Amino acid sequence: PFYLRSEKKGTVATSTPWPFLKITRGRQEGFALWPLYGRLEQPGVFERRFYLWPLAWNNTIQPRDADGAPVANGTPRREVGVLPFYTRETAPGFDNANFLWPFFGYTDRTQPNVYHETRYFWPFLVRGEGENRDVRRFGPFYTHSVVKGVEKTWYLWPIYRERREQIGAIDQTQRQVLYFLYRSTEQRSLTSPSAAPAEKQHLWPLFSSWDNGAGRQQLQFPSPLAVFFPDNERVRASWSPLFALYRFDQRAPDDKRHELLWGLFSHRVRPGEREYHVGPLFSMKERADEKRFTIGNGLIAWHALPQASTAAA
Repeated sequence: PFYLRSEKKGTVATSTPWPFLKITRGRQEGFALWPLYGRLEQPGVFERRFYLWPLAWNNTIQPRDADGAPVANGTPRREVGVLPFYTRETAPGFDNANFLWPFFGYTDRTQPNVYHETRYFWPFLVRGEGENRDVRRFGPFYTHSVVKGVEKTWYLWPIYRERREQIGAIDQTQRQVLYFLYRSTEQRSLTSPSAAPAEKQHLWPLFSSWDNGAGRQQLQFPSPLAVFFPDNERVRASWSPLFALYRFDQRAPDDKRHELLWGLFSHRVRPGEREYHVGPLFSMKERADEKRFTIGNGLIAWHALPQASTAAA
């Protein structure tokens, strides 16, 4: 720890011994006797000071435009704090203060959107309202928030959570019990309210089910992974079959397939057709008056065709 020198973008920082004594020269200027006091300044950009790190600080940060360049004569952002008694951040259109951090405080914002929030014994009691945002929290008993059209509700956190939002012409509702113990996603059409909803359900680790509302359904038992990867189709397709003691697949109301023990036993029913399979040992297929039995993956087979009718001479 005796000596450290670093150089970056025209700023040279020397620590000896590291990290207690640090001197900065060049584009940025500063001095620090950690953890008692430190100062770092870049003229026209920022000035940062700390006292008894990390308990107290006093920072001034100049505003920047969309390209990241400092704005001349702009109102700077101020950050001050003496933990745990008081912290405050102010900027054009923004004021955030905490008392006995982080339990009590308020936030006032007038740009780019208007929002006011008051906190009592944070995070348990919070009340906030403004443009595209509404928060009511009486934790852990009840929390309700609407942020940019996304509505979230908690009851007895973390026992039950509900999230509702509109995605295009779809109204989507998610429900969770203890995060992953139970999870469901329901989608309803806003343009066709009478249409059946699409739904996914997970009861960890017992089963996962899926219904698109148009006759396509799937179910798997057990299902220990799917609930943790709700948006990762690659993981579900690759790893879920390893745990599939039983699977059900319905492609249409009259087209159903059952599989048991990783497909060792399977049964499929389609219009005018029925199939049974026991791995490579035995299979049977029925279609109208036609039947086919095979043993040993076709080593022995019997095929019964419908008899042709004969007309009287």
